[in-house]
Amino acid sequence: MKVLIKPNPTRQVSLEVSARVAETLKKLGIEYIYYDETNLRNSNNIHHLIDDSDFVLAVGGDGSITRTAKLAAVHNKPILGINAGNVAFMAGLEGNELSLLSKLIDGDYEIDSRMLLDVTVEEKDNVTKYSCLNDVVFARGQDVRIIEALVDCDGYRVGTYRADGVIFATPTGSTAYSLSAGGPIVEPGLECIMLSPICPYTISSRPIIFGCHSKLEISCTNYNKQTVFSCDGEPPIDFHTTARAYIQKSPYHAEFVRIKSEKFWDILINKIH
Repeated sequence: MKVLIKPNPTRQVSLEVSARVAETLKKLGIEYIYYDETNLRNSNNIHHLIDDSDFVLAVGGDGSITRTAKLAAVHNKPILGINAGNVAFMAGLEGNELSLLSKLIDGDYEIDSRMLLDVTVEEKDNVTKYSCLNDVVFARGQDVRIIEALVDCDGYRVGTYRADGVIFATPTGSTAYSLSAGGPIVEPGLECIMLSPICPYTISSRPIIFGCHSKLEISCTNYNKQTVFSCDGEPPIDFHTTARAYIQKSPYHAEFVRIKSEKFWDILINKIH
C-alpha cells in the first residue's frame, strides 16, 4: 500500500498535522510519499504521484481537500481529508484521530462517491473547461449592481435572474454557498444540479433542482458589465456578455474515504448547526 500526503503549504498547522500523519503511517508500516509543492522538482508531477498511490490524504481545510479531491477524481483514486483548518466539512478525520489510519490496512472503511460538475465557458473562438466539486458561481464583480442572467435547461429558457448572482451546485455543494443563499440541503449520495439565485430582486425567484443529466446554459446581459464567475471559491474570472457557460454532470466522481461511522446528518449538525 502506498499513500500520498498532500498538505496545504500555506498553513503552518497543516504542515504540523502532515508531519504527524507521516509519523503515524511510518509506525503502521505504510509506505508514503510527502508531496511538497514548494519544491520545484516535484511541483509538476502531482498527477504521476497520485496515479502511483493507493490513497491520497489531503491535510488542510475544505479548500485544500476540495482541490485535491478533483485531482484524485481524474485518476479514480480515493481521498481522505484530514482537518487542519476550521470547519473542514469535507474532512473524514480530525487531527487528533490519526490512530484510525490503521483501518486503511484492515479495509475497514467505506467509499462515499460524490458527483462533480463540468463547466465549459465559450467566448468567440476560446473554449475553457473547469471542474467543480461544490459549485460554480456567477456574480457581480466590483460594481455594486445586480446582474441579469439568462438560464436555459436543455435548450429551454427556465429563468431570467436579476440578482447579485446565481449558484449552480452539486449535492456536496448544497451545504456550502448555496446553503447561505437559501438553497436546499441535499444528501450527497444523490445526483442532481441545484440553481440558487443570490439575493434576487423578485418575490417569485426560488431555487431549482435539475436532473443530473440536464445541460444548463447561462449568459449575462450588459446590465452589469463586471460579471465574474468562480469555481469552488477559486479567484474570480471575468464573464463577458459575449460568453456562454455550459454546466453539466462530469464523468468523474470524487471518492471520499469514510473511516468513522458518523453519517452525513451527524456531520451537518456537529459542524454547521
